[in-house]
Amino acid sequence: MICGALMPAFNTLADFPPDKFSITAYCDACGHSGHLDTAKLPPELPMPALDGLVVCSVCGHRQVHFTISYKAAMDASGMIGRG
Repeated sequence: MICGALMPAFNTLADFPPDKFSITAYCDACGHSGHLDTAKLPPELPMPALDGLVVCSVCGHRQVHFTISYKAAMDASGMIGRG
């Protein structure tokens, strides 16, 4: 089936193991941010499925965006190193 071949393949949570990556969620309504505990989610979950699934713990808003950080690129303060 040709249509099936055109479907994009999405990264899953398994592609971002917590020992190497940090996923941070940012609430679009109140600005609250927090580390996403991926241990509570199935590793085969596609990343786009997080949209609408994660709820802000401060205001209850469901519109959040995410950043994925590679931990080896961070220094001891949690900031990205300059090389």
